[in-house]
Amino acid sequence: MLLFADNMNTNEKEIDLKKFLHAINEYKNSHDINRLCEKTLPLTCDEYRVHYLKSFYYKKNKDRLMAIKELNECLTSLKNIKTYDSCVELDDCSFLLIDNGLDSVISKRRVLFYAGETYAQFGMENESLEAYKQYQIESRLKSHHEPFLYSFRPINEYTLSDLINNELTLVHPKEFNDPFDTLIYHWIEGIDSRCKEKKHVPIYKKSFEYYRVRSFVKDKSQNKAYKNILMWSHYANNHKGICIKYKFQKPFTERTNCNMYFRPITYVNNKHKVNLNIGPIDSELSYCTKNSTWKYENEIRLIAYMPDAISHFSVIPMGSECTIEAVYFGKRCDEHSIRTIKAILRSTNVHYYKMVSEIDDIFNLNVIPV
Repeated sequence: MLLFADNMNTNEKEIDLKKFLHAINEYKNSHDINRLCEKTLPLTCDEYRVHYLKSFYYKKNKDRLMAIKELNECLTSLKNIKTYDSCVELDDCSFLLIDNGLDSVISKRRVLFYAGETYAQFGMENESLEAYKQYQIESRLKSHHEPFLYSFRPINEYTLSDLINNELTLVHPKEFNDPFDTLIYHWIEGIDSRCKEKKHVPIYKKSFEYYRVRSFVKDKSQNKAYKNILMWSHYANNHKGICIKYKFQKPFTERTNCNMYFRPITYVNNKHKVNLNIGPIDSELSYCTKNSTWKYENEIRLIAYMPDAISHFSVIPMGSECTIEAVYFGKRCDEHSIRTIKAILRSTNVHYYKMVSEIDDIFNLNVIPV
């Protein structure tokens, strides 16, 4: 499938698009960005990469007004992109416009980062932040699907609110108890020394403040997640809380109002050196890499970029693609808490269990229906 702007219909613009494709094809071999910009300047086709190169040229030549004008048109074209069948007659260079294609193609992420940097350089802070937010949204990973996941929770206002309102509360990573849990903030600490241009750095940093995370646990081979003693101790108020078993359908993460994905955590041991003194950092390293000390958690993380988030605690509706299958009450969970949660969920088909242990196998948690 090829990508074009909606209003690209005239013969003149199609001819210019062909010229642009040839210019990019030449650039693949020469890597002469100045030559590519010069060939792009007279073109009239409304293609976001054409506007990007024009803006890049004018910015380099210190023409602020034209650089911003072309950048604005670039972002407008980016929003209006739609797909056409590849049978549209262009030429054998048309593959260069395939989205997520060759590295030589000017990607959406590259354009959005450039927009954030350029707006910041010209003192347009709000526009810069919005561009960086869109850049973060484009940085999402492919979602991992695990149908059944568990969440260990204390019985507090956030847990009860989730159950009452059929929601999931996600938190800002800075709320985590382990300062090494989310590596992005350690990477950010050294970003000033790695950037030649400084004006955009504070705004770029701010764009990371809209990530929210919810941690889940999955079953490990024959070991059921709800039997993990350490998880009960660390995340369910010393066995006084609950463990909720959720069922997720694949469409759960495919929402237009919230860009999110599931990813399993990668655990690295101390022999594996994790170097954050690098240029760009990917989402895998930023949010999904932890020390092997935490391997017992067998964690899968729901990561959401919520550009309108205000609180460190943000909620998303479970919808029909997420249901509660069972609630496990901790060994020390009191009867009042059990009755309260069963009353909240009385209209749903939830199974309830209490964690128990036997004197002759004391460390092996089992369940009984309640």
